[in-house]
Amino acid sequence: MTVFDGKTYKSADLDTFQTKMYELKIPIPDNEKDFLWFALGLQFGRSFGKQLDQNIQSGEWFAELKPWKQDVVKRLLDFTHHWWVGYILWAYASIISAWIGFPQLTNEIFWFGVGLLVDDLPDLAMRIQGGVKNILEYMKKNANA
Repeated sequence: MTVFDGKTYKSADLDTFQTKMYELKIPIPDNEKDFLWFALGLQFGRSFGKQLDQNIQSGEWFAELKPWKQDVVKRLLDFTHHWWVGYILWAYASIISAWIGFPQLTNEIFWFGVGLLVDDLPDLAMRIQGGVKNILEYMKKNANA
């Protein structure tokens, strides 16, 4: 047992977490219109993925930036993954559609968000595994302190 943040946890490993990660329930479109918006989300995510990041960083303008500006751009590119944008669209589709003044677009925003999330799931799994690994190492280190 490990105590962390006032709570007691069983010792866990990355395999246990991976199993839980793959149990994430993703909705599946059941009609042509939903599939269209889902596919648009997938395609949009693919268009703004790792290749775009690499193209930006290999450009002449990027090479001409001061090192600290290059670092800022790299961090922004690293932070802006479409999995979290998609997840926000998925989770808050009705609020977003009402906010922009088009509540009739709730379903389209929902499925576009799911498509973005699904396209970037491999990166999400990698990010979460790294974070969980860091937490487990911290817990192990402080369990003996």
